[in-house]
Amino acid sequence: SISHHAGSTSLQALAIYGCTINLVIFLVKILHQDNASAANAVTNWLGTAFSSLIGGCLGDAYLGRLWTIILYQMLYIVVRVPTSLFNLV
Repeated sequence: SISHHAGSTSLQALAIYGCTINLVIFLVKILHQDNASAANAVTNWLGTAFSSLIGGCLGDAYLGRLWTIILYQMLYIVVRVPTSLFNLV
């Protein structure tokens, strides 16, 4: 029913926003980041949810499942390897 779906969606949004606030507090208090960089890290983290929607649209409309997976794995490697090497320095 529509009321169940609306309630479920509302609780899900409440949980996500609660986790983001807790994540900002964790980054500031425990990892000693300033508020701006902590908020930026959390919004970057939230932005990854939209990449799956883009990938779904690409896979369904243009590329197919296999090529979408290959594209996203290559993108992951291109981003993750330099980030990991930068953190080692």
